Amino acid sequence: MCNNESFFEYIEPYNEKCVKLADKSEAKVQGHGKTNFPAIVNGQRSYVHSNETLHVPSLSYNLLSVAKLTNLGFTVHFNGQSADIVNPLQDMKLKADRVGDLYLLRTEKKKKNTASTVSTSVDTPSHGDFQKWHARLGHLNKIDMMNAIKNCSFEGLKCSNLKCSNIDISNFDCEICIKGKLTKSPFKNAHSRSNHELKILHTDLCGPMKVRSIGNAQYFITFIDKTGWTEVRFLKNKSEAWEKFKEVKKSPGTAIWL
Repeated sequence: MCNNESFFEYIEPYNEKCVKLADKSEAKVQGHGKTNFPAIVNGQRSYVHSNETLHVPSLSYNLLSVAKLTNLGFTVHFNGQSADIVNPLQDMKLKADRVGDLYLLRTEKKKKNTASTVSTSVDTPSHGDFQKWHARLGHLNKIDMMNAIKNCSFEGLKCSNLKCSNIDISNFDCEICIKGKLTKSPFKNAHSRSNHELKILHTDLCGPMKVRSIGNAQYFITFIDKTGWTEVRFLKNKSEAWEKFKEVKKSPGTAIWL
């Protein structure tokens, strides 16, 4: 089952609308088709083709069924911390690494120091583990985090796997949480650029109108300043806009700054 539509060469309708998952929940099936997904094949990065893959967008991970693989003649060998998947012709071998209770298909070449790195991260309690679960739980506060771990309040998750129940969190700080709680001084009020009537004038030309006015005008132009003073002039043609501006400028009681 695959959640990524880009892995599909094509998708066709599927009779079953839903599939049941291991936690007894149901996931909606959008269709099925042929996929090409990246994997390490015989030690080299390549692509694996699957002709009967279900498209299930709601899945968190793409899933391979061991039962379906064996039905197709594949052999799966589980070796505690890894698994080997071999095709019927014995000429294609895939590798999967155990992570918790799942086996993840290897898609990148394993680095030489990966084993020691994984061993350290799993066996040694650290602030990194606490930070990881603090983020996964929506940046839950430290006290509730420790209480939840102590009381095994995480449904469906083995608290022993958290590897952070024995660490000292007195010096633990989350940069994201700190930034989220920061306050910022308010911006200073902007000083008005206009301290005189008609110092700043806004104008807008509208038209042409479908129906002309009684005076045969087809446009109108507005002049508005920061105080709310408004003038409206009517135009027969757009080319009259400049003349209308000069009319307003010469009007008694107006002194437009240029």
